[in-house]
Amino acid sequence: MASVFLVDDHALVRAGFRRILEDSDEFEVVGEAGDATSAIKQILELQPRIVLMDISLPDGSGIEATQEIHKAHPDCLIVMLSQYDRVHFVEDALRAGAAGYLLKTADADEFRAGLRSVLDGNRSLSPEVANRLVQGIRSGGNNQDGQARLTRRENEVLKLVAEGLSSKEIAADLNISPRTAETHRANLMNKLNVGSVAELVRLAIREGFVPP
Repeated sequence: MASVFLVDDHALVRAGFRRILEDSDEFEVVGEAGDATSAIKQILELQPRIVLMDISLPDGSGIEATQEIHKAHPDCLIVMLSQYDRVHFVEDALRAGAAGYLLKTADADEFRAGLRSVLDGNRSLSPEVANRLVQGIRSGGNNQDGQARLTRRENEVLKLVAEGLSSKEIAADLNISPRTAETHRANLMNKLNVGSVAELVRLAIREGFVPP
């Protein structure tokens, strides 16, 4: 029986995945966490065979958490869970060491099959995700999904901008200076090639950087 650790900031989502796993005699849930910091600490202690990692967590990126866990515990099979099939998320997750990338829209059978696949040593991708990657390869990798490689701090600032916070409020929330918050916002607009905060918010929601 393969041990599994669940990482998602929504308790109901974790409960749903736990139910799917416990309906099978193939998997055992040994722990769960709702944030990256707690997840990393527990995973390194418990060393589960599989980690189901949400891509967006309240204290950071699931991709960065994946990279840290993979470096310290390379035998752990980390499967990203996301509602987004954007190519840049998938590529970054795989580079960080993820063994798979499954969409939260997958049904129970597809979900369990994906976990069996990574246990067999394969890369497991939801069909929609695989199709997006193939389309990117066929187009020569020139789609816009890969245009923005945001840092952890930029992702945090982008989320807060999209939520309507001012630079002063962002600075207070992240414990940085207003000037630094302004710099991050300017860098985001430059990286994402937008000319106003309104455009930045619309792009962030449309491209899946933050939920609508």
